[in-house]
Amino acid sequence: MADKIEIVRLDAEGNVKETLHDDFPAGWSAARTEFGKLRHGEHGTAAAAEGGCLELRVGGVSKMSTKVVEKERKKRPSTKDAADKPKKKPAAKKTKEDAPAEDDGEPKMKKQSGYMYHNAQNREAAKAEIEAENPDMPAKEKNQAIMKKLADMWGKLDDAAKQKWKDDAPMLPVKPKKAKKEKKEPSEKRQSTGGKVTDKRALEERMAADGWTKEEKKREGSDHVDKYWIDPKGGKKCRSIVEVARKAYPEFLSEAAKAAPTKKKPAAQKKKKPEPQAGALAASHVGAFTSIRIVSGSGGRGWSLFRF
Repeated sequence: MADKIEIVRLDAEGNVKETLHDDFPAGWSAARTEFGKLRHGEHGTAAAAEGGCLELRVGGVSKMSTKVVEKERKKRPSTKDAADKPKKKPAAKKTKEDAPAEDDGEPKMKKQSGYMYHNAQNREAAKAEIEAENPDMPAKEKNQAIMKKLADMWGKLDDAAKQKWKDDAPMLPVKPKKAKKEKKEPSEKRQSTGGKVTDKRALEERMAADGWTKEEKKREGSDHVDKYWIDPKGGKKCRSIVEVARKAYPEFLSEAAKAAPTKKKPAAQKKKKPEPQAGALAASHVGAFTSIRIVSGSGGRGWSLFRF
């Protein structure tokens, strides 16, 4: 027998006040349609005004109801409240003083894994077996074949044998980590040598009044033009207007330009001719005659003989 489907009206205390409908030949679908009509009609409005509700029951169990259940909603913090709260301070960076103290020089030890200990003990046997099967195998392929052979040997062991290798594995020293290199502080940039003239226009007017001339030469195979400033008094040509100011108009130079050292090429050292030793003969042939100089004593004094 199918469960009874009915629509009832409840009062504010939850007691059944009246049964509105209890005959639904078409079943659950028709009951839902009828419940929807009643909840939006007079019965639903009247039940809500009294504080009650309508219920659709199946076998005495409520399946649908017009009762409003107030759910507790979590209050989301407003942006205003969040702005009033103090901000968290960023975590302080660790310094060298906060770093853990270094050990006393003894190497740290770590137990070797059973698999690696097994491979180390059986590598020579696996290598000999691979070389016996294929002596002409290249070194790279041979190494891969050895590792595969050792893995197969380990896989054939049972759990007890693997545990035995793990227990017998020795303690090995751990290689210390390399200390991070400290970042070098960037060196101070060298001051630019450009823009050393305080008033370029006034300087050019002064140069024109004093008779300075400007010469331009285009380089061969290039669009670059070399500029030269020629001193009316003569001398070396200047390659820039700053060089002109350094040479003849220092009052137009900025403080940085005055402080900047000028590069000078080192003077070429003249090679000294070796002094002739005492008692030696110095001879030179010029045309058809020969001059012979005889030097005696430590002072290099002597006399010369000429033969034609």
